[in-house]
Amino acid sequence: MTNSIISHSRLLWAILLLLAACSPEADPEFFQTALSLKPDTLLVDGAKDTLVYGPKGTGLFFEKESFEMPDGSKPKGKISIQIKECYSLADILRENLSTRSDGRLLETRGMVNVQAFSGNQELRLRKGKNFIIHFPKDAADKENPMNLFYGNNADNQGINWKLDNMSILRPTAFMNGMSLPNYGIEDELLDESSYYDFQDKKLGDLYNYFRKYFDYTKLKSVNIDSSYKWYEAEFIVDKRGKLRNIQITEKMEDTNGRYTPIKNIPDPYLYTFLEQLPSFMPFRSSVNKKSEPVEVECLFLFSLGTSPPTYKNNEAYSRIFNQKYSAFKNSNIRSMNDAELDNYIFSASKLGWINCDFFWETKDEKIDYLVKVDPKTKPNIKLVFKDAKSIMDGNLDEDRYVFKDVPINQDIKIVAIRFEGGKPLLSVSLAKTGKQIFDKLDYKEFTLDDLERQIDLP
Repeated sequence: MTNSIISHSRLLWAILLLLAACSPEADPEFFQTALSLKPDTLLVDGAKDTLVYGPKGTGLFFEKESFEMPDGSKPKGKISIQIKECYSLADILRENLSTRSDGRLLETRGMVNVQAFSGNQELRLRKGKNFIIHFPKDAADKENPMNLFYGNNADNQGINWKLDNMSILRPTAFMNGMSLPNYGIEDELLDESSYYDFQDKKLGDLYNYFRKYFDYTKLKSVNIDSSYKWYEAEFIVDKRGKLRNIQITEKMEDTNGRYTPIKNIPDPYLYTFLEQLPSFMPFRSSVNKKSEPVEVECLFLFSLGTSPPTYKNNEAYSRIFNQKYSAFKNSNIRSMNDAELDNYIFSASKLGWINCDFFWETKDEKIDYLVKVDPKTKPNIKLVFKDAKSIMDGNLDEDRYVFKDVPINQDIKIVAIRFEGGKPLLSVSLAKTGKQIFDKLDYKEFTLDDLERQIDLP
């Protein structure tokens, strides 16, 4: 099946080149269509729980009745799942994709586009419905914890990948308890009706606030495979309901369930998170007739650990997975735990472009890298990094292509495509990122084989 798809793609490319030769003014979008991957179609029964696989190994699990028509009605008959699988750098370039998330570089392990159709009408996920997606793991890279990202078009500037905070095993803060060790009001009691209630009632309770708003990506360092870390935070809730004088101590639980302090310095983000908590309802004296707000010494107990991925709780997925997975893939793989050794598994809440990545962090100096171009040709240029599966796009500024915040001293390929005389031309140049301007683009006519050979080989 894969070979026929490749042959079809090559044939389409040859036909479009022939047509372009007869039309010197061919639009660049004309060639982008030829470059793009052609989707594969997988048929599913919308009335049944279904697990299917794309030809490059992407697994998709849909619960029954997951889709709806544009008018909210149920689709009838078979549903066509159209999927594009981009696991090679050449495929990513053919789809004109890159690996940026709000300016930060990602290192990808695969990009997939998933759409659903009933006849010629595009479907959407019903409210509250997710689907489960498997990205096959690279055999040489099974240790990096991955995140799920959704592709958002950013004002015609290409896709900007948005992190899905709810999809993966990740460090999360959990509230374990809270108390008032010292009222600070001699011979008086506090009104217990507003203990730790936010002034903004829409925020819900404190426990859920921790789970929802704690941003683990801002932690300086954490090992998500480690056991839970326990913390005690002492502070004052002032008369406005704000926290001050925050002191956080890491604790260790002994075999008797008692917690003793240890000398580790807590991550700075823990302080930042508590300092930025919304205002609580001020504490008030229950015996003071005026019920004026009072300052109270308080204490939180919370832990930092890992939140299980949501697909673990999907009973239908677990059932059909255990029944059918070995038949789909490998007779030696008979359980979900086995599958996790060979796949990154996520629960996804959106159709469209989906990316399996982690943030590529380097300590190297960041620079603006410049490539000199002829602006009349309007080239499309990307940087392909040698030591990370990462592709960066830039912006044309007069006679220069500008790439912002590029790590310095990185080995790269500069991949440029432009259209001249009705033909697409390709330049692939080896370089190292630095403060000098690169000005040695060498364009030649190319085939799809040329593109894949030059991009995916070292």
